[in-house]
Amino acid sequence: MTVSPAAVSAFPFGTIKLYCPVPLQEHPLGAGTLDSQGAEWCVRQGLCEPGSFSTRMNLGLLTATGMPYLTDQAAEAFCLYSYWAFLWDDHLDALAKDFGKAVLHITECAWAVREPDDPAMPDNKWLAALREVMRMMEACATPADARTLRVMNTFWLGATTWRLALQEQGVRPTLGEYLRMRVTKSGLDVLAFFTGTGAGYPLTPEELADPAVRAFSETVGSACSFFNDLLSMFKEAALGQAGINILSLIGGDEDIDPLAALERVWELYERIVCLTMRLQRQLLADPRANVARFAAELPAWLPATLHFTTTSARYLELPGTDGTPLAPPELVMTSTPNRWDPDDLTPPPIPEIAWWWQQLTP
Repeated sequence: MTVSPAAVSAFPFGTIKLYCPVPLQEHPLGAGTLDSQGAEWCVRQGLCEPGSFSTRMNLGLLTATGMPYLTDQAAEAFCLYSYWAFLWDDHLDALAKDFGKAVLHITECAWAVREPDDPAMPDNKWLAALREVMRMMEACATPADARTLRVMNTFWLGATTWRLALQEQGVRPTLGEYLRMRVTKSGLDVLAFFTGTGAGYPLTPEELADPAVRAFSETVGSACSFFNDLLSMFKEAALGQAGINILSLIGGDEDIDPLAALERVWELYERIVCLTMRLQRQLLADPRANVARFAAELPAWLPATLHFTTTSARYLELPGTDGTPLAPPELVMTSTPNRWDPDDLTPPPIPEIAWWWQQLTP
């Protein structure tokens, strides 16, 4: 099953009751302040035009609620980074018809991250803006953590090539292959690392690689990506990319219609969030203070993503239509699951993620 543009535009989202037991919090700087700074920076960098669709993405809300514990300096830097990343993702869509050109551009970005002081970079607004925002983020970290941040970003940039390759081959990936790609392409490694680093308690690479910590991080990132996927369908359908989407893949694997597939997506989402809460309780008791704090703070991304995707022009206006609106779903967050028994800890039959459940201690 591939979701067609017509099916997407007529999709009966209606009211969505979504399990999200994490309260929404906001950074002291405020979403509006961060968003104004981010949009103005993008205009100055030449990444978008004043008053354009791109300045209404509301990424200040995503930063303020996803990372409410960051220092002011780190929050400002991460908001600019988010604006660059989202606009760059749209820029890649424009390059996707020429796979070689897109890959070359991605590798140039990776070089800009790896060699921030190399003066021999080509005159490219995307590379110049990336270098500037990376310097801002690295200023919030120790030299050692700044080097780790470069590695995390290089890994994320590589994952964008993975997504383009799946589109280029024209063959629907398996659900497991997609989930591996999606959690990496979401930028989870950068996000997880900066959650602690930007708040003054950097986790070591060894702590982040701990199987229980990694599983916890990936459950948060995957749950966020599911909801993002469903709202992104509008843009992806217009670009002919709707086959690389959680809804299309679950529908295709199980040979079911879009509405039945949507219910299966929500069920898997709740199943993952139930595990997130179990792993969080486990890690809150971890003797490593930074790990325990990380466990308390990372799930802020769940309500942040839900509120961002239902308010951002990126998802609520069809691209290339000068503001043609889409009807967003009415979101009702509930503190208890609607589709999954939280005491049922049976791993799903998906090997790529089943190992998450194995990290629970008796």
